[in-house]
Amino acid sequence: MVCRRFTLLELMVVIAIIAITTTLAVSTFRGESPAQKLRNASLGFEAYCARVRYAAMENGSDRVVAFDPAARRFTAEEPELPAENTFSGDGRPPFVWELPADFELDTEMLNAETGENGTVEVFRFFSDGSANASREFILRFRKLQRRFAVSPLTGLLLAKEEEAVL
Repeated sequence: MVCRRFTLLELMVVIAIIAITTTLAVSTFRGESPAQKLRNASLGFEAYCARVRYAAMENGSDRVVAFDPAARRFTAEEPELPAENTFSGDGRPPFVWELPADFELDTEMLNAETGENGTVEVFRFFSDGSANASREFILRFRKLQRRFAVSPLTGLLLAKEEEAVL
């Protein structure tokens, strides 16, 4: 009976499989990194603003993105309608974006003058795609933060990642 040994190639394949399995297990148990959580929340907010901007252009009327500090959410409203009448566009759910848990907004925006319904106007998108950049704001998660502003000419949301100054 001949004793057959493993080849170098077979050993390398087994080591590679173990390394990949270990990497997946560690990333699963450790959870999402703070930078990735901030990036995902930012992408969600950017998609929300793009949807509101598109609705303003599609319907030919202004849309206001307002923040409700008590409910920790952004809503899209028609300026001429009462705030409780948030529009839903084409039958989809109302344009609302919830601030994720453990995220904070800069206190400057939270201390800004609130309207009758307790919301703070953040951005206003016009029917031609442009915007009124009422204010910049900072979204914070732990030691990371991202600054948001709207380009007045194009209406596009501009985001810049920064190191939080504590």
